[in-house]
Amino acid sequence: MIHSKIPIQGGKQSVNLKGFIDRVDKKNGIIRIADYKTGSSGNLLFDSVDELFSKTIKSQSKKKPRHILQVFLYSLLLEQEEKVKAKPTIFYVKNIFKEDFSSTISHKGEGAVEVFEDPYKSDFAEKLTTCLEEIFDENIPFTQTENINSCEWCPFKKICKR
Repeated sequence: MIHSKIPIQGGKQSVNLKGFIDRVDKKNGIIRIADYKTGSSGNLLFDSVDELFSKTIKSQSKKKPRHILQVFLYSLLLEQEEKVKAKPTIFYVKNIFKEDFSSTISHKGEGAVEVFEDPYKSDFAEKLTTCLEEIFDENIPFTQTENINSCEWCPFKKICKR
C-alpha cells in the first residue's frame, strides 16, 4: 500500500490518498510500478494528460484510459513518499503470452513513458489537484454523470435511480 497527502487550495488543506500497487520491481536499473489487469485487454496509449481527467469521453469507441490514470497516480504517490522516479507499467494478463506483448505505456506522438517525470508528472499533478479541489469545493454540487455506462457497476446507482 502506498499513501501520500496531496495539497489543495494553495497548500491550505491536503487530501490523503492511498493505493494498492500490485508490484514494484527494478528492471535494467529502472524502478517499475506494475499494475495487473485480468479483464479485457486495454489500451496502453494515451493522447494527453487532459484525456485522463476528461469528463466528456462518452462513447464506447473512445474510452477514458482509467488504467493509465491509476498507475500515474501510483507513480506520483510513490515519488512523494519514497523520493524515487518510477516507470508506470500495465500488464494485461490475457496478453502476457502473445508475441507482441508490451507493458509500456505510450503517449501518442511522443512514444514510451520510460520514467514518470516531466512533462507528464507536473501536468498530471496539476490536473489531479484541480480535480480534488473541485471534489472538495462545497460550492460545487455533485451531479449525475451523463455517461450511463459508468453506472453499470456503481454500488450507488439505486440512490440516484439509475
